[in-house]
Amino acid sequence: MRKLTDIEMRELDKKWKEPLKKHTRLSYDECCMKQKLEFLFPHLFVDLQIKDKPDLQSKDESVGIEVSSAINRVDRQIASLAVDLFHSRTDNLEKTKKDIEELGGRIFQYGISYPEKNTQKDYSDVINIIEEKLNKLNNGTYKRFEYNYLAIDTELFLEGKHYLAESLMKDINNICSNKIKYDSIFVFNPFYVYVFDLKQNRFSSIKCDTHEMTRCAYEARVMVENDEVFP
Repeated sequence: MRKLTDIEMRELDKKWKEPLKKHTRLSYDECCMKQKLEFLFPHLFVDLQIKDKPDLQSKDESVGIEVSSAINRVDRQIASLAVDLFHSRTDNLEKTKKDIEELGGRIFQYGISYPEKNTQKDYSDVINIIEEKLNKLNNGTYKRFEYNYLAIDTELFLEGKHYLAESLMKDINNICSNKIKYDSIFVFNPFYVYVFDLKQNRFSSIKCDTHEMTRCAYEARVMVENDEVFP
């Protein structure tokens, strides 16, 4: 896995004045997840390939990882509209501003704020994604590998909420009952990754280094812009 140096990151930061195009061949989210997983779990993931059903696969075809997002649909809409607004990618600035406000966002000089977070809604969104993806793994929509994983981007925070982590582990086990299940499910938020090891039936939490996660994001953008995955 190629890693951008700090110097390269600074140079790219100067270069990138515009957001990515709306439609690209490679998925930014999948590229970013590939880099994060390879960085955080090098003992499990090396040189993952971006494919489909599931999204990430190992060269030797022993590992398959489905990548998904449980980030609130409204937040995603607001973020997309904000990009259009601040980078003048809309012909009607006032309408775009109004659309953001109607969705519950607030516009400031240099950014926006989102509606108040709802932990229970974030929790339910994660559960729904897991159930949906597990059904697809079991009905043959996704190819099965020797090792199968699910990685989810979310806004769910479990730090200091052990009861919530225990509840999520219990709900996941209930969903997986009598089914072929994932070896582990990785639940990412901006600062932590929560690992639900379904083979060992245990939960762990890893604090993510913000600088390294930013490096992964930069690497993902380079891959998408160059239409080429880092070897």
